[in-house]
Amino acid sequence: MIVAGAEILAGLMEHLGFAELIVSDRGVRWGLLYDRFGAA
Repeated sequence: MIVAGAEILAGLMEHLGFAELIVSDRGVRWGLLYDRFGAA
């Protein structure tokens, strides 16, 4: 399952022209704050 999902994600990223993916284990609010205010 994980390999298949990774392949789908890689194909979608290639199709949309994204070069990288940032994954956060801290949650959506932390990601939004990080995006808004940058690294501390």
